[in-house]
Parts: sequence; structure tokens; C-alpha cells
Amino acid sequence: MKITYKLQEEDYFMHLLYAASTSENIQKKKRKGHLLFVIGSGILACIFYFNQINVFAIYFSSVAIVFLFFYPMYYKWRYKRYYKKYVKENYSQYFNTTETLEILPDYILVQNKIGEGNVNLSEVVRVNEIQEYFFVEISIGNAFIIPKRELTQVDALRTKFKEVGLKVITNNAWKW
Repeated sequence: MKITYKLQEEDYFMHLLYAASTSENIQKKKRKGHLLFVIGSGILACIFYFNQINVFAIYFSSVAIVFLFFYPMYYKWRYKRYYKKYVKENYSQYFNTTETLEILPDYILVQNKIGEGNVNLSEVVRVNEIQEYFFVEISIGNAFIIPKRELTQVDALRTKFKEVGLKVITNNAWKW
């Protein structure tokens, strides 16, 4: 099966958001940052309270409460901003370029602006499917981004992945 499509800025951006949301390291960093802000502000509030500096005790108590409830939203906003900038700086030369993937029995043939190459199917870790994309993850950490809007036969592609023995993980409920 051969598919040809173009990748836009949004495609690279969504892939980075998906990769970040499924990365154990990034999730640990998020939890650690959340705890540090809340506990740090709480400790400072206690210190100021016991030293009878109530203005700062109230301030840091408020900060702890705000971070407790709003840090996840702040974290998502911050990462979105960072990845938008990252995509523009590092992938802008690939926007609107044609990509061709041909899925063969033993490998995937890839053709794009950079060149042409083969990826053995044994090197494909899994295929992640979300509402608007397929992300074909490769063992070296890269992935092929396949936007569904560019496909005429989404079901046929999903079936082809399964026919050649690739593990397809469907997560249509995913949101950043």
C-alpha cells in the first residue's frame, strides 16, 4: 500500500504533544514540579505564620492553593507554547513537503524532501492511532506522522498495518 501526503505545522505540533503526554519522564517531571511548587509554597507559608508575618503567610498559602488547582493548566499552556516555538524553529523547512510511505511485507519505504530510505518492520515499535493521526513509532525514537485528513482509505491503512504484523494502539479519546 502506497500513501502520499503533506505535513503541516500542526501535524508536527500534535505529534510532539502526543509524545509528551505519553512520555513517562515528562509525566514524572510534571508531578515533581507540581509537588515542589505546592509543598514549597506551603512550607514558606508555615515559616511566615510561625514567625508571625501574616501577610506573607497568607500570600504563600494562597500561592500554594492556586498552584494546587491550576498548575496542570499552566503546565499544559507552557508546553504548548514551547512546542509551537520548537516546531517553527526546527521543522519549518518541512512544512508543505510531500511524503510518501509504501508499506511492503518486510519494510516501509519512505520518500520525502530529505531522501529515500527503508525501515525494517522489525524496527517499528508500534503504531499509535488518535482521532486525526497515525504515529508510526520507530525504535530509534523517531516517528512517521500520517494525518488522516490526507488519506482516502483510513480503514485500509489500519488493516494493512495489522496485516504486516504491526501493533496498532487506538486512542481516539486522547486530548492534550
